[in-house]
Amino acid sequence: MEELLNQIKEATKCKLYYSALFMTVAIPDICSALESQNNNSDPKKYQNWFNKYITKLAPNKYGSNGQLKAGHLWSIRCSLFHQGATSDKKDYARLLFLEPGTSGYKSLKSLHCCIVGAETENKSLLINIGQFCNDMIKGAEQWMDEKKNDEVYKQNIDKLIKRYPKGIAPVIGAPVIG
Repeated sequence: MEELLNQIKEATKCKLYYSALFMTVAIPDICSALESQNNNSDPKKYQNWFNKYITKLAPNKYGSNGQLKAGHLWSIRCSLFHQGATSDKKDYARLLFLEPGTSGYKSLKSLHCCIVGAETENKSLLINIGQFCNDMIKGAEQWMDEKKNDEVYKQNIDKLIKRYPKGIAPVIGAPVIG
């Protein structure tokens, strides 16, 4: 799990925002599956994980009192993975992710989970991608710390994708991911 989180951090540093975003919205899926008896996630488990670990990081931005609710993130996860889009299909026409380091970023960087175009059919939620990824990573790190001694987690963690830099003897001696 640490490798996945490290790769999200590296992706944002390298301005690989698509990669960072796809991996980040998968965090609640992966975590909720790892803590589940059947090693599966579903919309309810995904949203419960988000509400438990992310909402408390910024209650005025996330969850029932914020603009980005668990249901929005589930919708974005589905539209990203299945259509390559950021449609919410609920309250917002789309979620827009603000890229750090762009010319307009300095004046907008304090904006995170802010509604833009509120009075139009293009009402969207503007999210600072760096803040969003960092918050999701923080939530996952806290979750990992809580779950490290959990029997279900320990049983499922071996099934998680990982990198084998020296391969897997005697199958293959070259670096693999699997």
